[in-house]
Amino acid sequence: MHKLLSAFTALVVIGMAAGTASAADLVLYTSQPNEDAQATVDGFKAANPGIDVQWVRDGTPQIMAKLNAEIQAGNPVADVLLIADTVTLERMKEAKQLLAYTSPEAANYDKSLYDADGYYYSTKLITTGIMYTRRPR
Repeated sequence: MHKLLSAFTALVVIGMAAGTASAADLVLYTSQPNEDAQATVDGFKAANPGIDVQWVRDGTPQIMAKLNAEIQAGNPVADVLLIADTVTLERMKEAKQLLAYTSPEAANYDKSLYDADGYYYSTKLITTGIMYTRRPR
């Protein structure tokens, strides 16, 4: 079965392999906002000229529905998955749908920010706020 790399893992691994690869296509599925996704792709392409990156952007549920359908059909298209949903990444890890990569850069980050086995790495922290309005009495 084709396994996916988490975004950080893939960007590191593909970047290391870029020197030996001829022009290659890399497909990124992401739930990042368009501007962030484009900045990620632009940064990767600047560091790895000659690799064409195509990306698909949608909400995490839509991206995962698309990806799961591709996996069920035996032909996942994405090479890289960049989502902000640790629960989904844990499920994919358990299903053996991700490849592990132990980054030497991980030592520079708090261990709570990445999977101990190297299957995924956090790229940002998302804060969820709960608010309420006091009604006048």
